[in-house]
Amino acid sequence: MSLCAMNVTAASTSKLTTATHNGYATDVRSQQQTVVEIMLLNNNGDKINTTTVNQSVILGGVLTSVPSNSSNYLGGATVNIQGSLDGNKWIAITHVATQTGEFNGFFAVKWTQSKPGVIYFRATYDGDNQYAPTVSNVVKLTVN
Repeated sequence: MSLCAMNVTAASTSKLTTATHNGYATDVRSQQQTVVEIMLLNNNGDKINTTTVNQSVILGGVLTSVPSNSSNYLGGATVNIQGSLDGNKWIAITHVATQTGEFNGFFAVKWTQSKPGVIYFRATYDGDNQYAPTVSNVVKLTVN
């Protein structure tokens, strides 16, 4: 199985003083910590961990600053979606902007897999001058 077989359409505070992202170390003491969460959803919005070949799923989540609450949702930021076949080697799949307004900070990407197997996903945020970079939890999808 290959990650190339995918079709994508857009739809905790650390005590470390440096973060490494994309091979560059950054001093994050002056940046506000962030959290990005990702989950797998079916088209009804229910959490899932299995699907069938060619059945679309939604990779959805939220980006917040710490402490994570609704007043700290980060809208208009770019979240990167990555995939892995083994949970160790990650490749970029797509990126998506977090929403502003009523669904501030939330993101969603529709995804389908044309071959069976196991795929791992995570989301990353590169950060900026105000907000520190972060990497989400890993979610596992079994495609039958």
